[in-house]
Amino acid sequence: MRKMQRFNILLGIAALGCALVATSASATPPQRTHYSYAGPGGTDHSLCGFPIKLTILIGEDDYTEFFDKDGNLIMSLDHFVQQDQWSANGTTLTGIPYTANIQCHNSGGVWTCAADGVQEKVPLPDGSLFMGAGRVNPFTGFAIEPTHGVFKNLAGFCAALAP
Repeated sequence: MRKMQRFNILLGIAALGCALVATSASATPPQRTHYSYAGPGGTDHSLCGFPIKLTILIGEDDYTEFFDKDGNLIMSLDHFVQQDQWSANGTTLTGIPYTANIQCHNSGGVWTCAADGVQEKVPLPDGSLFMGAGRVNPFTGFAIEPTHGVFKNLAGFCAALAP
């Protein structure tokens, strides 16, 4: 009789383990999307003190959403490659394609996001380079000046586009 009880207990534990595995396996898997984009990117008025038009020449984006066991969105990752063109006062500067990542986390209904990587890389007519790289808040308008990182040669960028 004892062997039968042990067998039933082991069978119960095995069934519970299978149920837990099945429950976790039924959670919403990450959803991945890839898309391309291009077109107007808006006008910046703050970088140089005069309006500068941004055009996105190419954009390739891999976007992934992650969910908890209840299917609630808890995190997103956005990996993209983009090439921009900046125009003002009859001058156009074309950037070098750059790569960045945006990571957003949901903590109790409060979303926080940060972008890491290169936010802009533009060769200037004098042979120098305008560049923003590091970490930025991606939702503050033209997010190219990092809070941590390098913001290089804004004066040269503005001089190249100045009236």
